[in-house]
Amino acid sequence: MAGVAALALAVLSALCALTIRDANIPSALIFFGVPWLLRIGLLGLAMLLLRPVARKWKLLIVVLLMGSLIQGVRSFQWSPSAVAESGAFKVTLWNTGRNLWKMPRAWPALVEPETRLVVLIEAGPFPDDSWSRFTATHPDFRWERLEGGIVVGVKGKLLDMTAFGDAGRFRCHRVRAEIEGTSYSVLAIDIPSQPWLLRQPYLDRIRSVADNERCLILGDFNTTPDARGFDGWRERFTLANDSGRKGFQETWLYGLPLLTLDQLWLSRDLRNLSTTSTPTLRSDHVRMTFRVAKAGR
Repeated sequence: MAGVAALALAVLSALCALTIRDANIPSALIFFGVPWLLRIGLLGLAMLLLRPVARKWKLLIVVLLMGSLIQGVRSFQWSPSAVAESGAFKVTLWNTGRNLWKMPRAWPALVEPETRLVVLIEAGPFPDDSWSRFTATHPDFRWERLEGGIVVGVKGKLLDMTAFGDAGRFRCHRVRAEIEGTSYSVLAIDIPSQPWLLRQPYLDRIRSVADNERCLILGDFNTTPDARGFDGWRERFTLANDSGRKGFQETWLYGLPLLTLDQLWLSRDLRNLSTTSTPTLRSDHVRMTFRVAKAGR
C-alpha cells in the first residue's frame, strides 16, 4: 500500500508540474511539496516496495524518473567565471532564519569588496547591543532595520523607504538607494510560508509597485520561479538565478536542491553576470551573491 501511495504522489506531482501548477490550494501543496528531487525518492521507494509487481508499473516509473532527472539536469549549471566589468556590483541575499545576532562570525562574509547592496530576510531580533556590533562590522554601509525582520544595507545612500505589505506576514519594502551615483529601486520581499496561502495575490501586489527601470526585486518568495504568479513578470523582469551560476538553482534546504525560494528579479535594463550560492548550517537557506551590471554592454 505504501508503494502505491508513493507512486500515486509522484504521478500527481508530475501532472501538477505539467498542467495547473499552483492554481489552487491542493495542487499547490503537491506542486511545491514534491519537487523533482523528492519525486525521484518517491519513485525509488515505489520500485522497492512494488518489486513483486514492478513490471506492471515499470514503464510509468521509468518515464517519471527520466522526466525528474531532466528537471534536475536543467537546474544544474556550471557557467564560466564572469569577466570583470566596469560598473558592476555585488548583491548579497540571505534568509538568516532569525539567527543573525547569534552568528557574528558570519557577519564579515556578507560584504565582499564589490558588494554594494545587502538584503537580509528574517534577520531579527537584535537583543542588547548586537545591532550596534553588527553595523560596526561594515561601517561604510548604511543599514536600516525594516518592519518584519528585514535588514537592508547599502554602500551609498538610502533615499527613502515605503512599505507595501499587509498586517499579516507579507513584507514588501521599496527602498530607493543611490549606488555609485545611480539611483535604484530595491524591493525587499518576504512572502508568508504557510502552504495554504496562494502566492499569486502577493506576486501581483509586488509587480504592481515595482518600477520598470533600475529595479531589483529580491527576497524569500516562499515559492518557486515556475509558479503561475510569475507568468506575468517575465515581460518586465528577468530572473538572476537563471544565469551565471555554478551548481543547482535551488536555494533551500541546507544546500540540498529542493526549492528555489530566494530569488533576485531584475528590470530589463539590468543583467546578472554571476550567481554564487553558499550553503551554511547556520540557516536552512543558502546565502546568495549576485553580480549585477547595466544591460546593453
